[in-house]
Amino acid sequence: MKISNLYFLNFFIAFVLFSAPVISSLYNFSPGQNWYLIKDLAVVVMLLFALSISTQALNANILYLLIPVLIVSAYGVLFSDSNLFLQVASLRQFLVPFEFVLIGYLVVRSQCDYLRLSYATLLVVFVILIFGFFERFTYFWQLVPVEAFFTAKNIPVFVTGYPVFWIEPISLLGFRPFDAGVPRMVSTVFDPINLGAIFVFAYTLLLFEGKAFFSSFFRKIYLVGLLVGIFLTFSKGAWLQLILTVFIFNTRVPLPWKIFVVLACSPFVYAFVLYHAGFEAHLIGFVEIFHHLTILGGGLGSFGNYTAMFSNSTVTGVGDSYWAAVMGQFGFLGFIIWFLTFLWIIARLGLTHYLSWLLMSQLLVSALSENAFNFMSVFLLMIFVGGFLRLKDKKAV
Repeated sequence: MKISNLYFLNFFIAFVLFSAPVISSLYNFSPGQNWYLIKDLAVVVMLLFALSISTQALNANILYLLIPVLIVSAYGVLFSDSNLFLQVASLRQFLVPFEFVLIGYLVVRSQCDYLRLSYATLLVVFVILIFGFFERFTYFWQLVPVEAFFTAKNIPVFVTGYPVFWIEPISLLGFRPFDAGVPRMVSTVFDPINLGAIFVFAYTLLLFEGKAFFSSFFRKIYLVGLLVGIFLTFSKGAWLQLILTVFIFNTRVPLPWKIFVVLACSPFVYAFVLYHAGFEAHLIGFVEIFHHLTILGGGLGSFGNYTAMFSNSTVTGVGDSYWAAVMGQFGFLGFIIWFLTFLWIIARLGLTHYLSWLLMSQLLVSALSENAFNFMSVFLLMIFVGGFLRLKDKKAV
């Protein structure tokens, strides 16, 4: 029996979403190894597989997307004086969204493939959601140590065993289970920001495609579960992305409703901006880049979260912004090229399609959050974007 090419893509998605606990366990047994590279290796294998099954030359439309990005990457390498590790890590961060677009473009070949991929993805995310509730309320990751995993990434860990970004420094209805605050849902993804983005994607996919797969009752339960999951990640970027996707950018929502949503959310946004220390850090991380902005940038590894974690850079105050990382490394010119590639993708998707709403909202959120546009946050969205672009090109033939 011949195994469908889509099977390998479904397996890849499941592997990526469940890989963090496996990699963490390997660090517990052998902490000196670079086990985190396993996930990157999986991307390379999946990309090579996708290229191997391609039966024809790439459509000109996809080349228009890839060539400018590769040019920007090339001069980012040329101008960099960072060590090899930082260059590779930063290049991977920059290129990976486009790699996922290419994977989706090459593997998804029909509307049937797109729907089957949607169904399989929603099932996998459902399992992650259920486990997320389990780990959140049983404090499961205190029982299964993850400290070695995060120590390898130079991320501080509390005495509770949770890394600092797994804890929201608040009390929830007067309840504060840890001295530092309230645990955030991380499930098997190990990053509440990434998990929030994944749940927002799944919510949108379920909202617009789920009727074809699930009963009305199960779909409603699943949607409510995702909303609760998004809340429990305490990812403010995911909350904002959900509102932008479902209401503000959604062309099916009447203007009065959009205005009502904006007005209803304004007090909460104001309170967050005024009282949440995290917002100021993200805002400063974006604004400060303009003090270092040049035409061609400082090269790969000169700015961004990887630089903050793994280098002795004297640049301070710049970080937690994907836009700032792109501007700092590739300059004003590189940022314009990078941004125009996504505007081109959005135009190809069409402003009436939910994938364009998701992409626009995630781009906006990434201005104030580097994690909002990293590997795990965008991989599902960009795979589906690639698949949908393939379907549009196929119809155009």
